[in-house]
Amino acid sequence: MFGSTVAIKQTVTDTDVLINSNYIVLPKDSFEEVKATIEKLHKPNVMKVSTNPAHFYFEGACPTAIPDLNFTFKQTANSGVPTIYSVPASSWLKNNNGNCDILLEKGLTLFSLGKPFLENFYSGFDI
Repeated sequence: MFGSTVAIKQTVTDTDVLINSNYIVLPKDSFEEVKATIEKLHKPNVMKVSTNPAHFYFEGACPTAIPDLNFTFKQTANSGVPTIYSVPASSWLKNNNGNCDILLEKGLTLFSLGKPFLENFYSGFDI
């Protein structure tokens, strides 16, 4: 953890990423690390499991002291420097019918950088 962010320790490579979800899906180890950090900061409320065992939520309103997520992408051929993207907690915590949905899911080995990630970063191309 650094300042008000949670650094995802696993570096993201182009072969690790899918972009097709309303959630940010993290590999199991990364998810467990983020989950533990959130629960530590948001005691005594514990994340609850929804009917989908990979999806979690808090009862009540979303907490305000939850850090952003930092993703480090492997260096690119052009720059040679890893790129870090920070996704604000407001993008992956959503108030929903008196609960706080956590738009993170536990996956197996791949990252799926869905809508909560993409709404913060986009590129436009003119053809």
